[in-house]
Amino acid sequence: FSSPQTSTMLADRLRNRDINGDGVGLVVSRTGWRYADVPFLATAGSPDVMQAIAAGWAAPIRWGKESSLGVNLSYATMEGFEGHGLARASVAAAFLRLCAEHPASFLGPVNIQCDQDNVRSIALAQSLGLTRNRAADFIVPKLGRSYLGFACAAIQFEEAARSILAT
Repeated sequence: FSSPQTSTMLADRLRNRDINGDGVGLVVSRTGWRYADVPFLATAGSPDVMQAIAAGWAAPIRWGKESSLGVNLSYATMEGFEGHGLARASVAAAFLRLCAEHPASFLGPVNIQCDQDNVRSIALAQSLGLTRNRAADFIVPKLGRSYLGFACAAIQFEEAARSILAT
């Protein structure tokens, strides 16, 4: 999930609480899915910064007891680099790497779940072409946080990912 290049970016566990903060195990346990394999990671950087300034993950998942694969997308951006499309491009690249091993035509829905207070994450999910999936919403009472689900078909997201990287 992590790499030496992402360690600085992910060090702020409060900022990145959706994906690696305190209580992330409680969050993942409520998603309704489980990892089916190691996520694909793509990062964006700058010649001036030796660490990743944005990252995107595409993780093969299985919902409940289903045998078919789905995909969970995650992303992070280093503070000060938001709003430049780097996390968006990283997610697109990670997903297309996943599609090289698991063609989109064989994948189930692409999924994002994010903290309802994370306005930038919600905007990114929507900019990627995912729409609200209320069936994937959940609450983590112990953390006092609610999460919103977003989804789209893998084939639809593959087209969007190619378009994102083309621009």
